[in-house]
Amino acid sequence: MFFESEEKIENAKESFENGVYSGAIYLAYQSLVNSAKALLLAENKKTNTHAGIIKDFDELFITSGRIDLGTSFSEMIYQINKFAPTAEFATKYIDNANQFLGKVRAYRALETQLEK
Repeated sequence: MFFESEEKIENAKESFENGVYSGAIYLAYQSLVNSAKALLLAENKKTNTHAGIIKDFDELFITSGRIDLGTSFSEMIYQINKFAPTAEFATKYIDNANQFLGKVRAYRALETQLEK
């Protein structure tokens, strides 16, 4: 379920190593969207657009308190629009994507156990 997100994070790290910070940031963004989409699909929610995925994830998981990010998902993901593609921001954003993947993976594992 989360393999594609992991792959995008690995590709982001590779882009970062090659000094392509904007590419690394975009791949981390794709990982964030993909991870959120995977969880929404597990809840049988429609996932037509990135904006819809972000909004629905906030409503279903963050506002409800089911997952705690310390901020909204939209705040986290839309940092991409607020910061220049520097090495510093790329490092932080890739780390955010990695931590987010860990949280949604843990949440899904717990949900799967409870369903059994």
